[in-house]
Amino acid sequence: MADLAESAIKTVTTNESLLGSLEGIGNIVLEAIYHMDCGDLRRAWIAMRRAVMAAQLAGLHRRAPHQLRGLDDRNDLDSEIMWNSIIYMERITSLLSGLPTSTGSADIALQEVTNDAVPGQRLHVLIGNAAGRVLERNQIDSSQQALELTEDIDRALIKLAGQMPTAFWRPPEFAGLARDSLEAFNETRRALSHSSYYTLVIQLHMPYMLCPSHASQRTYSKIACVNASREVLSREIALQTFNPISSCCRMNDFMALIAGMTLMLAHALSHCGHATEYLLVHQRLSDRALVERALECMPFVSELQEDMLVVRCVALLRDLLIIEQEAAREHDESSSHQGSQTYETGRDLLIMRAPFLGGIKIFKGGVAAVASLRAEEGRDLSGGVSIGGIGSLRVNSPIPEPPVLSGQSSGEASVHEGSDANEYSLMDFRNTHGHEYS
Repeated sequence: MADLAESAIKTVTTNESLLGSLEGIGNIVLEAIYHMDCGDLRRAWIAMRRAVMAAQLAGLHRRAPHQLRGLDDRNDLDSEIMWNSIIYMERITSLLSGLPTSTGSADIALQEVTNDAVPGQRLHVLIGNAAGRVLERNQIDSSQQALELTEDIDRALIKLAGQMPTAFWRPPEFAGLARDSLEAFNETRRALSHSSYYTLVIQLHMPYMLCPSHASQRTYSKIACVNASREVLSREIALQTFNPISSCCRMNDFMALIAGMTLMLAHALSHCGHATEYLLVHQRLSDRALVERALECMPFVSELQEDMLVVRCVALLRDLLIIEQEAAREHDESSSHQGSQTYETGRDLLIMRAPFLGGIKIFKGGVAAVASLRAEEGRDLSGGVSIGGIGSLRVNSPIPEPPVLSGQSSGEASVHEGSDANEYSLMDFRNTHGHEYS
């Protein structure tokens, strides 16, 4: 299969002489979907970049009517719908891979999406435009300007969700549906639309969940991220349980991995410092079980190459499960000994780069913004695991395997080489703050 696909890519989708039709442009989009199915998000992003360029050369980006037509009228291809879909897919792959978009000045045509349109189609258009604004926000250097734009996008997302019928937001219902039926297709598309929306919420708010300099925004962003992560993970489980071999779910797999990492980071942050309020304490075990169940639904990952982004995300998520478990244990032990000393051990376990934030260090004593990256911390950041526009993480030193306690599942105590829970650092490109909280 891989050899056939590479032959088609070399002879068709990368052949510039074959791009002068809607079918030729559509083939590039199919190539991007193939790379997504293989877990290679970066090649999917490259393919979507080529699709954008081919569409622009054909004039699809112009509002005025253009002459490009399909080779066969029976294919029923609509050039405007194709351009809108290309913008949407290019922005989503850009956001999830943490790479820049080439469609920054383009807006998906809202005037063509009426109230009578399929709700999922309308959401598809609105999410595409919102994703463009999040990508714009991630390029801003000014923290105040970024915060104002974040709040504006958040209001737009809330309004966007309210434009959908209430029934559209029901949990997926696959019971009694045949896998190849139209009803199953529509239900799958609805679930994927949900995941796209909630992933956008995560991408919008996670930087502020981590940032120590915006106390008023931090709690709101944490709750938004946690709830959105649960929604994405529950839909991943529903989709994979219903049809584990469906290729359309591979993008949702990556969204679920980002959601799982976000959820575990939120819990790990709650164990830091001297905080007496742990708002997520009653949901901790169920959240861990949700993440572990989602990982169980991805057995295909073992068949992918080790350098694939999805494989590396799975490995990092397993590390974060261990980090959170150990952080919770140490937090409980320190809480039972008043006056116990908290300090930095000097071991950097996770390094993160995030947009428009200063360097953020999370350790047993709390969370602090740092002035700059040390040379040894900045070395090999390119080897980190991307979690979209949020930034990238990598594990810097191994953690010992925690003992399996009585009544504890083996999944909770399983270890993936490469992490520890005593201290980890979240670092970034820029440094603008110097605050600390615990």
